Amino acid sequence: MPTATDQVRPEVAAWQVDPVGFMRDVLGIGYLDPPCGVKGCVQCVPYTRLMAESVRDHRRTIVSACHDSAKTFTAGALVWWWLLSFPPAVVVTSSSTGRQVQRGIWKEIRAHYYRSRFLQDNFPKPNQEDWSYPGEPDWYAFGFSTRPDAAEAGATRVQGQHSPNLLLVFDEATAVDRMIWDAAKGSLTQEHNHWLVLANPTDPTSEFASVWRSGHGWHRIQIDARETPNLIHGDGANPYLVTQRWVDEYVRDNGADHPLVKARVHGILPDDATVTLIGYADLARAYDRKPQPRPAAGWPHVEMGVDVARFGDDLTTIYVVRGAEIVHSERYAKKDTVYTTGAVLEVARAWGLTEASSHRISVDDTGVGGGVTDQLRANGWRGVNGEDFGSAARDPKRFYDRRTELWVALRDWIREEACWHTIAEHQPDERRILEADLPGVTFEMRTKAGLTVMKLEAKKDMKKRLGHSPDHGDALALALASRTARRGLDRSKLVEVARRETAPPDPRQVGKRDDTPKEKARRARKAGIYEQGGAVGGIFR
Repeated sequence: MPTATDQVRPEVAAWQVDPVGFMRDVLGIGYLDPPCGVKGCVQCVPYTRLMAESVRDHRRTIVSACHDSAKTFTAGALVWWWLLSFPPAVVVTSSSTGRQVQRGIWKEIRAHYYRSRFLQDNFPKPNQEDWSYPGEPDWYAFGFSTRPDAAEAGATRVQGQHSPNLLLVFDEATAVDRMIWDAAKGSLTQEHNHWLVLANPTDPTSEFASVWRSGHGWHRIQIDARETPNLIHGDGANPYLVTQRWVDEYVRDNGADHPLVKARVHGILPDDATVTLIGYADLARAYDRKPQPRPAAGWPHVEMGVDVARFGDDLTTIYVVRGAEIVHSERYAKKDTVYTTGAVLEVARAWGLTEASSHRISVDDTGVGGGVTDQLRANGWRGVNGEDFGSAARDPKRFYDRRTELWVALRDWIREEACWHTIAEHQPDERRILEADLPGVTFEMRTKAGLTVMKLEAKKDMKKRLGHSPDHGDALALALASRTARRGLDRSKLVEVARRETAPPDPRQVGKRDDTPKEKARRARKAGIYEQGGAVGGIFR
């Protein structure tokens, strides 16, 4: 088989400046009058031309597209244009999963090959997710998945690619890990290194969304379903693309203003996605609300939330809430639980909390946080509320676990009541911190005990995806935990009963009263106090 140099035909110089001509003449796309029924026809689909010319003219192209717009089809055609027009060349493609790599862009790459007599006569066929030219070690293409558990390996593969003619293609880019984006930025070191990014913009918390919003250094292309052949010429013009019927049904079922309608019909990055629990729009409303004057009856009770870390890279975070407002926040790293206990007591006293109102302090009791809870109680703050995020929800018909329940309560507070105008004025960094934490949290629907319930994304998965733990969101959710009280509880009895039931037996009463754990539990329940895990003063509901 001839070398790469031998394969450079006179047409190559023309192909380099005319990718649309290559798609028409070599791949057989767009040679008929519209509507032709050819998927991705450059005459029927004007944005195919826009994508092709953008990859030619711009080092970075980002495409935010509607559902079934032929964007991946076009990307597959551009892979062949790049390989044949700039030999020897390297193309690296990436998608969310191995299945998506093989059945997404590489399916289109293979389909283009088998539709083109020129490719079949002159070039080896592509495999499931790679292609190479025999005898030419620097003329190849391959695809790989960006699963979160393989992000580091994927980043290494991207960083290892160097060629004067390198093209990177990210398909379904909302699912591409941030680590791989960073690796890609570092690999485009030469003048003729280009990058094409494609996505249906359903996740406003993704790196794709950040890049699209910024736009710095990128040529942006938005594809709206209304620009596709079937919506212009009528259903049937192109059987492979989105139809007017589907658009009408999707809008009817979800509503014209639904975030997924914006993303999947109009190719518009929404403010929120249905998988995102708290959206940017929710935060904006909280910051826009003006603070209310002090009520005649005085300020509402102060409540406090503590998310505990220790010597890792997470932060111990404290929030103090009064009614609709955040009135105080602080955070620090690499401190032991003794230090944290002292800090909690200092903040609590500064804001008027006492042993008698200690039930308004909620601590993440999972892991190292249990040590803080125990020390606070040992210091006389017996009512401190230890929240176990993994425990059962108070409303198990709606929520998978307690953490999900607390975050939904936080979301509802933000949407309906929260006023963060004052905290934004006095602590300007607070807005940046909350906007980095809260909109990054997603949820899914799970089946538990035969019921379909909400489940928040696991904290370790959030940390892997976002690059940090949502410590601030957890602490703020904990600050509101005392509001999700078990109805009918007389909370005024809380501290006194906790003190009485955890005190050592009175020697004068020995033999007169049953002080076994079972009897203590019975008396606590009779007093109206809810015990969790056998610890009075745990979670009072």
